Order: sequence, then structure tokens, then C-alpha cells
Amino acid sequence: MQLKTADELRLTEEQRCALVKALAFLREDKIKYRPLGGPILGFKAKKGKVDYFNMRAWVREYECGTVCCIGGTAQALSGVSFPNSDVFRNRNLHNLFYPSNQKAWNATPQQAARAVSNYLSTGRASWEKAMRN
Repeated sequence: MQLKTADELRLTEEQRCALVKALAFLREDKIKYRPLGGPILGFKAKKGKVDYFNMRAWVREYECGTVCCIGGTAQALSGVSFPNSDVFRNRNLHNLFYPSNQKAWNATPQQAARAVSNYLSTGRASWEKAMRN
């Protein structure tokens, strides 16, 4: 898979590298989907660690660990920020983080990985394609 450059994606090189790192993390099945809400008990979350995935939470820390979306995962793993002003100016990045496809808000880590892969290689998340099982 040939990845687009940071300039082609209208990202900084650090942001592009953070998304590549998040893609590898999502693909390696190191993170599980976690519904939000309800009592969540267990160990205390560690800063910079991602324990669960949910597109509806940028970064939320619970007693059981940290729940993040694509952007939150990239940020937590790399320490690179994605300021709202950058995200809102970049329509394709915005769609990756805040999908217009309503089904994508319930994406599994594997589906999210496909969207990140699509984005890095084509410049578009293509959520409809990513959500196919």
C-alpha cells in the first residue's frame, strides 16, 4: 500500500506518523471495542495508554482504562495533537474523525483500521467501504 505524503493529506509529518502508528495499533488487534456508559470498574487508566476503542469518545478515562476514537488513539500513542482548527479545515480528516456515515460511529477497531488505511492511501476514509465486514 502506497501512503500519501503529509502534504498530500494536508497534515504535518508528525500527524501523519501518528495516524500510521494508530493504524498499526488498530490492525494488531491490541485494542477492543468498548460501549460507553454504565458502570465501568477495574484498574486505573494510565496516561498515554489506550485500552479500548469507541468512535464516540476522543479520550475518556475510566477506572477500567482509557477509551479513545481514531484521533484520540493517534494522539495518546504519539503525543501529537490534532487541533480542532486543523481538523475542521481539512474536510477529509474531519470525516475520518467525525464520520458522516452514521453506522461508522459504532465502528469496531478493525473497521476503523480500514478507514485509516483508506485515508492514508487515498486521502478519504471511505467509511461505507470500511464498514463492510
